[in-house]
Amino acid sequence: MGKIAIIRPLAPEDVETIADIDSKCISNPWSKKDFEDFFKYMDNHYLVAECDGKMVGFVGFMKYVDEGDITRIAVLPEYRKNHIAEALMDKLFALVSANGVKTIRLEVRESNEAAKGLYNKLGFKEDGVRKNYYSSPVEDGIVMSKAL
Repeated sequence: MGKIAIIRPLAPEDVETIADIDSKCISNPWSKKDFEDFFKYMDNHYLVAECDGKMVGFVGFMKYVDEGDITRIAVLPEYRKNHIAEALMDKLFALVSANGVKTIRLEVRESNEAAKGLYNKLGFKEDGVRKNYYSSPVEDGIVMSKAL
């Protein structure tokens, strides 16, 4: 695996690629149209990570006044454990903080120990549980937040 060449904002022409990454990484993937619809809202942000010219991951964020939610984060399996998700999150924190966001939230599958470890490392705290939040398979979601 190469190093991250760039983390940049998602462009409309990237939608098909991130929908493909999403389908390879997340059990309940969004459609290409779901990602396209995301562009309708100016306070939504997506960043993509590229390694050796290949898009390998992304993170999405939806803003609500001075707070917001991470809507999606995914890194292709063969590129995991290379600090790509952490780099995406750090860049996202800087971007949304500069845009007035004070608190950021997310949900994570109760069984996703790797993601929970990353979020704890990045300063997220557990706030509660959303029962049966996920499907395919049905699983509780742990709600986490971080003050910026």
